[in-house]
Amino acid sequence: MSGVLVLKLRSPVAALAAGLLVLTTAWLLFFRVETVWSVESEVVVAGRWGVAEGEFGRATGADGRLRGPQAVAVDGAGNVAVADSLNGRVQVFSPEGELLGVIRVPEGRTAVLPAHAERAAAHGLLEACLAWGPGFRPRPDLPGPAAAAPAQAEVPAAARPGFLYVTDIDLSGGSWRVDRRSGRLDPASGPRLHLLAGWEGTVITMDITGVVHRRLDLLPSGRAAAAPGYVLDIDAFPDGDLVVFGYVLPEEGLVQFVRLVEASAVEAVDLCSVTIRRDGSVTVDEDLPVRLDVESVAAGHDGLLYLAAAPAAPPPAGAPGGGPGGASPFSRQVWVFSRRGKAEGRFRLDCEGYTLYLRLLGTSGRGLVFARLGSGRSPGMICLFDRKGTMLLRLPLPAEAVEVADVYLTAAGVLYVSVADDEGYRVLRYRVGGSLKPVPRWGGR
Repeated sequence: MSGVLVLKLRSPVAALAAGLLVLTTAWLLFFRVETVWSVESEVVVAGRWGVAEGEFGRATGADGRLRGPQAVAVDGAGNVAVADSLNGRVQVFSPEGELLGVIRVPEGRTAVLPAHAERAAAHGLLEACLAWGPGFRPRPDLPGPAAAAPAQAEVPAAARPGFLYVTDIDLSGGSWRVDRRSGRLDPASGPRLHLLAGWEGTVITMDITGVVHRRLDLLPSGRAAAAPGYVLDIDAFPDGDLVVFGYVLPEEGLVQFVRLVEASAVEAVDLCSVTIRRDGSVTVDEDLPVRLDVESVAAGHDGLLYLAAAPAAPPPAGAPGGGPGGASPFSRQVWVFSRRGKAEGRFRLDCEGYTLYLRLLGTSGRGLVFARLGSGRSPGMICLFDRKGTMLLRLPLPAEAVEVADVYLTAAGVLYVSVADDEGYRVLRYRVGGSLKPVPRWGGR
């Protein structure tokens, strides 16, 4: 005895729905949907070398390379602020590249810039420490920062510049408006500017009228000031809190710190402090909330703190690079904290190759992670990761003959890259997008 199952569809609508269901099921069996990432770039700001408004200062460094502006930041409306360091000013440009205003950098302590030899000595000392690798140990043949660096007595004290030499800049608190009659910035509008003079370890918060709201010195004072130091990075949260990352080099080795500067505070609070001694041992201040050996720090647009780091402890025996879950030359752990040091999670970035250094650029509103990776003295590359740590996209940077000075990520995930060559200085805008594409489940792509 045999039977036949008959499905009676009493209306054309039901028949159509059943047909669509069968087709959808069949399609899902043979195809999956992937996001295909793409990037488009355009020049936003361009200027020649010089001292006139709209031009940028440039000088020869101790290593023979020419140096131009060191930092760039962008507000929510797409206005671009360039730290024209050698000319002692910040220049603000519209999203179309028109000059909107010029803001003078506050005065320093003397009228003399650091000599090339003095800056080279301090940079050489820091470079040895960075190559040795905070956060991970990619080159165990380097015994420690003291081996390749000059002795303390050989590092001359820096002369104080007539104006603060800005090495980084960030913004917080809204966007600038433009006065329609003058075509210049409305002085009653806009974000606060946070300027970092890295050699001096000085942080300045000011507005576009030049009024200084706060000035903090982050490096040691008094007898300890003889130890050279440098503040490498400053990031601003949307509400004006700042996080700074830097080094001090006392006689015992290297002290690395991450500090929080709250918007209303008159002094910084240590979140993390790690000492790397000349014998290679690492100790962490157990009294502080973040107990990590930090390589890079970023203030997320979500208000959280992101640290590329490893636990501040020697790697397990037989586990090069820190073992499972630790940092290595081929991957990085990213730890997420509240601003007061409460752990919020962590994830690993798969760098897909040997990476000597990694700088976190931030996270977009979609949760994507941007980082700049390098394996030596080349400009490196900028990569986009998802929160699972998978590399999604490598952004094409200009040729190696062009110096990449700074990279800035907005909350919308738009990336700005500043570059310099013999012709002048440019800021490029990179828009990253993703589109859905069906891919066969079997048989390749």
